[in-house]
Amino acid sequence: MAKPPPVGLDYVGWATWEQEATTQSDEDQDRLMCEAAEAAFPGSRPLTGYEFKHCYQKIENLPTTNTSSHFITTMRPGNEGAESAGCASGHFLSCLQPGEQLTGVLPNKYAQMSKRTVICVMGWLPPPADMAEEEFCQSFGIE
Repeated sequence: MAKPPPVGLDYVGWATWEQEATTQSDEDQDRLMCEAAEAAFPGSRPLTGYEFKHCYQKIENLPTTNTSSHFITTMRPGNEGAESAGCASGHFLSCLQPGEQLTGVLPNKYAQMSKRTVICVMGWLPPPADMAEEEFCQSFGIE
């Protein structure tokens, strides 16, 4: 199994993507976020909801506010918004509006469709103590 090296996380910028949760599954949305990050900053990836919630203070160079022009969403794991039968995966994504402080919380639980922003990072952090390394790697699509 390939393992992400625990080298830390560096913010490299914002990337935008188009969300349409009524037709895009969680996997589709994650893929679109990954493609947007890679296109904007080759070698980067979107921040996960788990990382944002638990590790945002450890991300080097991360702005203190959402200075992008769009609501920030994060990739899974850790970003499941409110339930919605109208969304392909049964729930919205959580998000953070432009100008809000980056505090590890995505207060808006109703992101469904529009242009969105992802936080692009380089690197990885070690798995949390309550998660097996294999499960952690699999959560990022690493086999």
